[in-house]
Amino acid sequence: MDADRVGVPSAAARTSRIAVSIATTRRPDGLASRARDRAAVLRQRKRANYDDGRRTLRVFGMVNHVAHQYEMLKLAEHRPVSFTYIVGARRWKQRVRPMPRHLSWVTRYEPGSYDVAILHLDQRAAHPGTASYRAYRRVRSMVGDLPRITINHGTPMLSEPGCQLPEEVVASRIKSLVGDDLMVVNSRQAVSRWGWGHPVIHGMAPEEWPVLPKAPLVVTQVDRGMARYHGIALLDAVTSELRRRGIEVINIGHDIVPRTWKDQRQILGSALIYLNTTLDSPMPRGRTEAMLSGCCVITTPFHDADQYIQNGVNGYLLCDDPARWGALVEDLLTRRFDDAARIGLRARETACREFHNRRYLNDLWQILMATAGASWSI
Repeated sequence: MDADRVGVPSAAARTSRIAVSIATTRRPDGLASRARDRAAVLRQRKRANYDDGRRTLRVFGMVNHVAHQYEMLKLAEHRPVSFTYIVGARRWKQRVRPMPRHLSWVTRYEPGSYDVAILHLDQRAAHPGTASYRAYRRVRSMVGDLPRITINHGTPMLSEPGCQLPEEVVASRIKSLVGDDLMVVNSRQAVSRWGWGHPVIHGMAPEEWPVLPKAPLVVTQVDRGMARYHGIALLDAVTSELRRRGIEVINIGHDIVPRTWKDQRQILGSALIYLNTTLDSPMPRGRTEAMLSGCCVITTPFHDADQYIQNGVNGYLLCDDPARWGALVEDLLTRRFDDAARIGLRARETACREFHNRRYLNDLWQILMATAGASWSI
């Protein structure tokens, strides 16, 4: 065994311990965290939105995907639009993203006070026993007087324990829930997976994702729920293969939980390699965050990944052979560290071009205008 290979795992282990000690919490959803989140909502109850004399498009909505909605709410900084959310069971987690100051909250819906509604769900809403189903039905039942947009964050693959349905049943039930409303999905492939939908690719602000000096750190951000959908079998096999080679993988949000969004970005910005093993997640957000952070991304090739990543140029596309993943990671860590860092910088260049929030916010604004239609105009 060569000296480089012996040295890298210990360096990675030291970096892992530093990340855990300065950037994580053992109680991400403890009483103190919940109290801070509730206090933020109370501060912003019925907060006045931007008003500079322009007619404002009033959007009513719900909390579902905090990282996604953090970017969406930036639209109010650039366009005459305001956002009001209904208080519900799902809260805005400040450790995930800071709550935008212009977001307003209400405890009940007042007909006639809004112009359009944006609702959220994923495939779990196909099962009436899930929180996703209950939240979507609750809010949709309030907004019958409004034109509506539903953002569907998933695909028809439903693989939760105790909540598994054939894909055709999932698609049919989601269609029944959404009806004739516009359904936005997160990738072009998701349109074909559902059989309908309008793709809007997410966007982020590159300046919020720093590229830091790289450490020999291998990370991922894969949710262990819906195991087949998220490729957990492949992740576990790759993790075991790398551990056999003396290399550890940190799953951010599972192995360690950052105290704040800044801490998450510091870990990503310092990581040399990012692994994305998802099977059916449309345009995984964590992968884009890693690209913006200058990580060398190794990913499965699904949901249009090959449209953005060129093998060996700005990342790597691999299928389901854990040995190939392990050999590539070991090679990059031990023999091609500088190459991996350069690939990560090219990944950032791609992400800045393809996943910039300027494009995303413009796409969102066009959809809002078209949905509000003749009932609203500047």
